[in-house]
Amino acid sequence: MIRSYAGCECADICFEAAKICLERDISFALTFLPGSSKPLFAASESLPQRVSSLSDCKDGFILNTFASEIKSPLLIKNELAPERIISSNGMCASGVAPYVTTWEGSTDKNEYIKRVSALISLLSETGGKTVISRVVCGSSVNIDWIDVAKKLFQQFDDAYRFLYYTPQTGAWLGATPETLLAYDGFAGRVDTMSLAGTRKYSICQEPWDYKNIKEHEYVTDYILSCLRSYGLSPEVGDSENLRYGAIEHLCHRISVSGVLPESVFGILGRLSPTPALAGYPLDDALLQIAEVEDYPRICYGGYIGNVVRGNLYCYVNLRCAHIRNERYCLFAGGGITAHSQPLQEWDETEAKCSALLKIIDNVTK
Repeated sequence: MIRSYAGCECADICFEAAKICLERDISFALTFLPGSSKPLFAASESLPQRVSSLSDCKDGFILNTFASEIKSPLLIKNELAPERIISSNGMCASGVAPYVTTWEGSTDKNEYIKRVSALISLLSETGGKTVISRVVCGSSVNIDWIDVAKKLFQQFDDAYRFLYYTPQTGAWLGATPETLLAYDGFAGRVDTMSLAGTRKYSICQEPWDYKNIKEHEYVTDYILSCLRSYGLSPEVGDSENLRYGAIEHLCHRISVSGVLPESVFGILGRLSPTPALAGYPLDDALLQIAEVEDYPRICYGGYIGNVVRGNLYCYVNLRCAHIRNERYCLFAGGGITAHSQPLQEWDETEAKCSALLKIIDNVTK
């Protein structure tokens, strides 16, 4: 069992500390590993700094933004226990206000369909895949984000659940199904997954269509290429369907042994973003994303995770919202190929947003 590096195994105490951190702009992260009810809590009064190697990394929470040119992640050190934050509330110094603002305007459906249609025409000539997201924004004046987090975390207990804040990124909340890289420091083993291809969940296991299979293959091939570039010999598991609420994804789990600690952050930087969040070829996809999307992704599509005693548990930052006292902004995306249908792609993003939006709606009533 993985114990909290904050020395606290009570979720209620960690949620209370998280509420104070949000109110006072103190850098923190409250997370739960998939299937675990034990919180991992890290907080620090100091500004998160970049770390270059897992070998030199203390226990805490790491993160990086989408397609960051700086490959080294930020680290929130495990310096403030939740009990200390609660006991010193009103006396502890305030943190640093966010450097970034929450986007205010939701993506217009007609504009989305127009831009995605143009992209499909381009991809029919060039081939490849590009992941296009959209945003759903609203007022958060009457929203208790701790209440939202509790309900979301309970509903998706098989996902990696997260609530964190840094001045560099602002506050983010979500529950992601996608493992980017899990590293067992004792065994020298890395586990990751190819997770791409989305459809409505059904108990009838119908074959996946060509579009989703092709989209998935881009991701699998990219991950294998990255790992092999380090002289590693990855193994690919059997195909499986991974459920997330009302939808399911096509998934292959990938593992590899013989990985040294000093290589882990390098592999992490190569993997992120995979074609599941950006596209393929990567450089072309990033240019197309910049042309189609008129807002910064910031952390959406980046990665987040926990360093615990030389082990790393890292996940893709998705099924998430960028939150602030005044506004929130949900992100959802889908892989566009020459075989995409614009309206179906819109509906896919609707399905990916629906769970968190429903919780937000219920909390504000």
